[in-house]
Amino acid sequence: MKKLLLALVVIGIVVYFGKGKIDEYFGKDQPVGIARTRVAAMLKCMAEQPPDEQRAVSWWGEGVPMLDFEGLRRYDTAFGRFWKASGLAQGGGWKVEGAVLGADHGGVLVTVGNGQNRITLRVATRVPIEVAGTT
Repeated sequence: MKKLLLALVVIGIVVYFGKGKIDEYFGKDQPVGIARTRVAAMLKCMAEQPPDEQRAVSWWGEGVPMLDFEGLRRYDTAFGRFWKASGLAQGGGWKVEGAVLGADHGGVLVTVGNGQNRITLRVATRVPIEVAGTT
């Protein structure tokens, strides 16, 4: 019984202190969590019928819910090219499958998939999302 109690205390301590370290990178308000949310919001906007392209452009371009008119105009054409060139325009049902810090810590690599295809996107703060690779 004492060994079980000791094991539970040790597990509790590891979880307590380990959670802080995990949240440092993967919590909702940390780089990986923010990148996942940003990509998911962009995909959701484009999946709506009709697609909410203004919000998708805003999430893609700077990671905000809605840009002003100048911001939308600045990113509109580039977003269209990105959407087609990335492969996201081909088919639907895209969902965030995973995210990790990039090797240079300058961004987060977010993998999205639709059951058949996978695309890795590079997400950095306040800059447009880029394609990092496809599989």
